Amino acid sequence: MKEIEENITISQTEKGIKVISEYIPWVHSVSMSIAIGKGSCYEDVNIAGISHFIEHMLFKGTKKRSAREIASCLEEVGGYLNAETGKEETLYYSKVGKDYIERAFDLLSDLVTNATLKEEDIEKERSVILREIATYNDLPQENLLDIAVCLLFGDNNGYGRPIVGYVDTVNEIRRDNIVRFISENYTHKNIIVACVGNLEHKKLVELVNEKLENNLIWAGGESSKVKFIPPPVKQIDERRLEQQYICFIWKGLKFSDERRYALIILNAIIAGMVSSRLFQRVREELALVYDISSFPQFMRESGFFAIMFASNPEAGEKVIGIVREEISRLLSDGITDEELTRAKEYIKGGIMLGLESTMNRLNRIIRAELYLGRHITFEENIDRLNGVKKDDVLTLTRDILGESELIVVVGPKVKKLAELIKRN
Repeated sequence: MKEIEENITISQTEKGIKVISEYIPWVHSVSMSIAIGKGSCYEDVNIAGISHFIEHMLFKGTKKRSAREIASCLEEVGGYLNAETGKEETLYYSKVGKDYIERAFDLLSDLVTNATLKEEDIEKERSVILREIATYNDLPQENLLDIAVCLLFGDNNGYGRPIVGYVDTVNEIRRDNIVRFISENYTHKNIIVACVGNLEHKKLVELVNEKLENNLIWAGGESSKVKFIPPPVKQIDERRLEQQYICFIWKGLKFSDERRYALIILNAIIAGMVSSRLFQRVREELALVYDISSFPQFMRESGFFAIMFASNPEAGEKVIGIVREEISRLLSDGITDEELTRAKEYIKGGIMLGLESTMNRLNRIIRAELYLGRHITFEENIDRLNGVKKDDVLTLTRDILGESELIVVVGPKVKKLAELIKRN
């Protein structure tokens, strides 16, 4: 399989921008990103949500383009532009046909170097973000995990705060705060430019040097003077809903922890596949939920593991009990040979299928560089997965799931679950 990834090249500009490319000459498109290695967990609590606010603001206009021109720049040639804010990174990315590479990179670099940040645009976007927060808070399936993560890490820990921030902090963010945060974090050494597709590395470096290297000239701004205390978060949140939304969560692993391969396998076996233990028992055999899923989140300095589902109010207690039963079985008996083999093949298949998407390849390259500082090849991933033994999974299960779980419940009639979920 060596032909899959032999064309990855990594270099660095004079001022410290990391440039990574994977040249795939047989495709007709390019996926590219300017990734900022800072996200919401690095914010001061008084400006919680500012990374996400900045992501919005960079689309509101630059010295070269209006907001409408930014929106249409790539759409009119069949491409797309987007961005996302995470706990540890902020990504601006695009995908275009190979004939429009320079247009796409000119646009991306324009966003991160030339945003006008007009006061009237800040006020308009503040209103949009407040509506986004309100919509988000209305959807338990959206904010249940944030509640669990906040309780797991604590609201004084950056990992525990919501990426969108709080209504009070978003209301207090001013232009000076935005300029200061960009100046401190959108710096050469915090930036990775990555590209996957029909673009040679030499040409990518030329674009970076021409359009980005010498244009990062943000300076100035003031820190927030407001002192903000995060509001309390409830483990048991009574709401008028049709279903109870429930999340089990445990502290997990950093991306750099080699045990992550065992956790990926454990995840598949618990509830990460349709053939997993919990999906088969709770959904297929007992029909108590529409869906139940689990997932690990690996980050640079931390991580967690979660199991989530929604059930009618009469079934929530029973499903919680079943989840605990299956975890107890895993802790005492481990997994079978058949489960190990099936999980490995499922995960390897997912990795292989993901290689068919240049955007998936792009995300994998960026996150490996951000979290590990090096590229992880397809062959390395497969070798690491193949090397995991049943005992490795059992040991990892005891390390992670052997600790007391935290359970968060949102919905109707959840107060009756209080004693059940708070017992160890």
